[in-house]
Amino acid sequence: EIVKFPNILILITVFINLILDIVFVYGWQFIPEMGVKGAALATLTVRTLTGLVMFLYVFKFIDLKNETDFSFMKSVLKTGFPIGLALIFEFLAFNIITILIGREAGIYAAVHSILITIASATYMVPFAISTATSIKVAYHYGAKEPVEIKNYSYTALKFVLIFMIVISTVLAVFPKQIINIFTNDMNVIKYSMPIITIVAVYQVFDGFQAVTGGILKGFKKTKTVSMCVFASYWFIGAPSAFFFVTHLENHLRGYWLALAVSLCVMGFIQAFFAKRKYKETVKTCI
Repeated sequence: EIVKFPNILILITVFINLILDIVFVYGWQFIPEMGVKGAALATLTVRTLTGLVMFLYVFKFIDLKNETDFSFMKSVLKTGFPIGLALIFEFLAFNIITILIGREAGIYAAVHSILITIASATYMVPFAISTATSIKVAYHYGAKEPVEIKNYSYTALKFVLIFMIVISTVLAVFPKQIINIFTNDMNVIKYSMPIITIVAVYQVFDGFQAVTGGILKGFKKTKTVSMCVFASYWFIGAPSAFFFVTHLENHLRGYWLALAVSLCVMGFIQAFFAKRKYKETVKTCI
């Protein structure tokens, strides 16, 4: 639960990354102009620096005299590997859509990029709450305190849903003003307007699935999270995308509808498994 230092570090490195982007992309003094390669080099430099600083910070908690505990390593991999798979499944779903959209029309790619940026920015709040919920649920799960698990879980859900509903309302009421932050191109604005309302609904489902997934991770049910993500995107989302894209003239709208359906299904499936695990926990504590 030591979150202050890493958050301050990330905030600092964001600004360092921005400065290095400008220097490496456009060149400065003896540093040549490198374009997109410069952006990649800036990211590599900052990520390496961040990793080294974090390693030095946590090194004081490491006792090198302890023998390697392979059973503990196995437990960590068993819990962590499915989380990695879930991220891969999600990464593939969004990036395949980006590739398909980019092949279809440049205007779609521009609109999609703006919408992804908006959705990613607002997702940071439920993502943070989800991580905090995982920590709290895990702690009280180990302490056999189901009442606290319930309190933290419902508090997180209420907070995130209220936040995302507010964000969705803002997107629905001021769509043009928000798109104007990114571009003044009338074609981009024209194609964005009918889709941003879908993104508004998508926000609520995205926040819901983030918290329910965090609760399951706190219960160490990471395999369940991985399977929920896989099933939602590839068994529900992919067929939905095919149906919507086939029946809608605006294909980008169809893809975003499919993403919203996927997240809705994912959230409710995860909620079902989280509630079932909670009931099991209550029984073991009686």
